[in-house]
Amino acid sequence: MRTQSKGALRFYYTSLQCLYWMMFCSIYGFATLFLIDFGIDPAKIGGILALINILSAVLQPLISQVIIKKLHLPLVQVLKIMTGLMMFLLILGTVIPAWTISAYVLGGILLVSMQSFVNALAFAYINTGRTLNFGFSRAGGSLGYAATSFVIGQLLAHYSAGILPLITLAEGLLFFAILWLMPTIQKEIRPMMTEASQHSQHLLKKYPFLFLLFIGFSFLFSFHTMINSFLAQIFGHIGGGSKEVGIALMIAGLCELPGMILFERLVKRKNSQFWLFFSSVAFAVRGLLMLWAGSIVFMEMTHVMQGVSFALFIPASAYLFNQVLADEDRVFGQTLIIIATTLGGVIGNILGGFLVQTFGVWIMLLWGTIFALTGAALLYFGLMKLPGQSGIEGRTLSDIK
Repeated sequence: MRTQSKGALRFYYTSLQCLYWMMFCSIYGFATLFLIDFGIDPAKIGGILALINILSAVLQPLISQVIIKKLHLPLVQVLKIMTGLMMFLLILGTVIPAWTISAYVLGGILLVSMQSFVNALAFAYINTGRTLNFGFSRAGGSLGYAATSFVIGQLLAHYSAGILPLITLAEGLLFFAILWLMPTIQKEIRPMMTEASQHSQHLLKKYPFLFLLFIGFSFLFSFHTMINSFLAQIFGHIGGGSKEVGIALMIAGLCELPGMILFERLVKRKNSQFWLFFSSVAFAVRGLLMLWAGSIVFMEMTHVMQGVSFALFIPASAYLFNQVLADEDRVFGQTLIIIATTLGGVIGNILGGFLVQTFGVWIMLLWGTIFALTGAALLYFGLMKLPGQSGIEGRTLSDIK
């Protein structure tokens, strides 16, 4: 029964990640096409997507404070409430056309805000002694994103973007059902989060290298956001449409799987800072390739780079902060990653929308590539400042264990 329980938890949590990223793809991944369908220009789209990032960044810590200090709700319960609210908003937008865009945006804010709680749920189980492989389960999310991207890309070639809220509702119902099946956590560990908040104001003084990493992450994700939020315009520039966007997102999602699933093995060969720097260079190389992509096929193939950029960045950054920060600072360190990538999302959406609207797609890609190169350079200098490390190599995971 014990083995069965472990298998059930892995299945449920992997399904949760899969469904979450299916919803994310349906709302956020195709947000540009949805808003274009309602006649909104790229500059305004950039502002709307930036607003989603900003408000979700504000909402996440507010919810955390309510959970910790007031209501003491378990993470599963919080996710149920957030999913229910999101589905209510999407239904409201479907029933009342005047509310469609507002409901879609508000639903997007809730959905993006859920990300840190979905991830934190895995560690809540792990901290209570359950066996769970976060990388494996997160790869399930990438698979869900890839499959959804392809299907939606095909559907949008025949139907309007108005079907996106309906698709998200169906996914949300399944997500909600899985939450009800998740095993109860007898005792969630909260003190570390409280301690982290108490030490947060001194974190940058305590770890000087964090500032360079924080800014570097923001630059990298400004580029990452530009190419994802304005993928429709990028393909439109070379004669592609929604079908090509869907295929590109599917390729990117599938290419994430090996890096995320195998990262625990990779980090035993080379340490997390090596793979973090490697991923930052891959972001820059991807930008250079996209700059010179003159055909749809070439542009589709640039999305293979997702497997060595984003796919390695996510686990490498989490592993690194878990290794180099003190116990009381680790949770805030993970939060810092989210804040940095959210800031990058805000900059990427606003600047990307302005550049596409004013100067065109190629200039946006040029600026994005410059941002990626700058981010890689900042990460290099930040990683060189890590205490007790020898350059980018340093110690491996097996050394730390």
